[in-house]
Amino acid sequence: RTIDAASFATETADEIVVVATIDNEIRGFAALYAPDAFLHHLYVAPAAQREGVGSALLHDMIRRTNGALSLKCQLASTRARAFYAKHNFIEGERGGDDTGPWVRLHAPAH
Repeated sequence: RTIDAASFATETADEIVVVATIDNEIRGFAALYAPDAFLHHLYVAPAAQREGVGSALLHDMIRRTNGALSLKCQLASTRARAFYAKHNFIEGERGGDDTGPWVRLHAPAH
């Protein structure tokens, strides 16, 4: 989905946002709600996928939460679920909301 800058600012107001750039070009970003160690957003530009940007952002979020990171992933997002599985995330509880069914993923214990 696409949102405007004002909506993004509202959605991430209380979050730590990390932006990945290469040659001054934004390649991706992650947003962390630190009190719950919850990864709210992790996006990589299509042209930058498979360059390690997502992995670098994810590892930074794991470091910031001392390994307590969790997130929700849409069940239908098979590529995203495979990405997190590659990083040894463990699938936990399932639920659903207005975006569809999801599964909570937890960072591997350190």
